[in-house]
Amino acid sequence: MNTWRPDRLLRVLLAWTSLTFLLAWLPLVRAAMDGESYTWSVGWWGLTTGGMGLSAQYWLLVVEVALGVTLLWLGCRGARVPFHWLLLAWHTALFSSFTYSSVTSPEDVRFQGDTAGIDFSLAWVGPALAGGFLAASIFWVVRDLRNPSPRHVAPWSRANSIWLASLIALLPLQFVLLRFGVPNGKTDLIGVVITIFQWMLLTDALKPRGQRN
Repeated sequence: MNTWRPDRLLRVLLAWTSLTFLLAWLPLVRAAMDGESYTWSVGWWGLTTGGMGLSAQYWLLVVEVALGVTLLWLGCRGARVPFHWLLLAWHTALFSSFTYSSVTSPEDVRFQGDTAGIDFSLAWVGPALAGGFLAASIFWVVRDLRNPSPRHVAPWSRANSIWLASLIALLPLQFVLLRFGVPNGKTDLIGVVITIFQWMLLTDALKPRGQRN
């Protein structure tokens, strides 16, 4: 029996899904490590919330990241129910939020990163990308439910543990760079880059690593 692995389309969907949750992971880490010197905000359907450091709204970031970890875990470890419905719900929410905000207040739909000096509009790119990946998600879910493949997933391996432990081990370095570095300086930038790659490598830590038989 062959070990199950995400097919090519699912790998693309998981990579994109991981990228969308980066918008919650980055402020989650920075707010905890930078403290009140870091101001963050997130918006859905024209409603914006945020704060400074571990403000009262910080729990929203925790919930969103927890959802992201759950989606990536399920997608990498067999894509079983409720993965299909969580995937569709997440990408439907992204598409509807991007579309609503782009229609009602396009000037506010931007990706901004003060540390890296990034600021560009997502008013048209956002809905187009979100709509395309929503369509791809619907296609994959319908195909997978119509033609279910065997879900013989390789057990969690030592390689998985090493990968995950390596990503967790970066946290003290991130704390030093973000807490004690000059705000928006080089140390902050290095800390941000590490935080981004740490999250994007999570799917690699979770994916099956068994041998094909």
